[in-house]
Amino acid sequence: MTTYSVYCRQDLRERFSPAYSSGVSSLLYRVPTTHRDHPDDQIPYPKVHLTFRDKVPQTVNVSEDVTKDRILLAVDGTYSLDTEMHVPCSSTSTILYNGLENLNICIDTRRPKPVRTEQFIHRSCNPTCYLNHSVNQYKELKVFVLARRDLRNLEPVTLPFDTFLNSPNSREAVCLEHGSNRQECEGLLQRLAAEQAQRDRFMAAHHSRPVEMTTSKRRNTAYEEDDDAFKRARESYNC
Repeated sequence: MTTYSVYCRQDLRERFSPAYSSGVSSLLYRVPTTHRDHPDDQIPYPKVHLTFRDKVPQTVNVSEDVTKDRILLAVDGTYSLDTEMHVPCSSTSTILYNGLENLNICIDTRRPKPVRTEQFIHRSCNPTCYLNHSVNQYKELKVFVLARRDLRNLEPVTLPFDTFLNSPNSREAVCLEHGSNRQECEGLLQRLAAEQAQRDRFMAAHHSRPVEMTTSKRRNTAYEEDDDAFKRARESYNC
């Protein structure tokens, strides 16, 4: 078993190029500007690294000591409202952020090459980081990963469970600290209860919809109505 790390430091001006959906673009023209320029434009990020095991990405870790509220990463990807996603897919690569107008913004960080480090950030019941945003004078939105507390070198970068996209086809969320011991993770149990409640609401709404008859059923129903009308007419004629 081979374990190795890939070190990266984001170059903000060259690397960050998000794509906005029409819903997010319209939203940005309504929300106030938080900063003239993004607060990280002149500040280099701390170094973080993505750990691999047998060529499989494992965790994202800081590579140096980091102070509380320090920006670690900008979440790069496609920004969409959850209502705009045709088939929502839940995984660590889709980050949910609801700190802007209390709307759920889904950030799809998937990209084959080069790999985005933020798409492998795990969730935890005791997260080391949190999300925040900035809207600059050009109405450009950035969502950042910031340190929740002082972090020591090699500590993992993790986010709370409310950043995990909840959808009817959700994959199972996994806590980095508890792993397969799901019953010991209170944060995960609360998350699973919320997912099940949403699935129940989805199924109730789906099965409560009226079923529209197909063309053949409509035709058969029409024939039956014609037969009944003919029988009534013949009976009245015989009388």
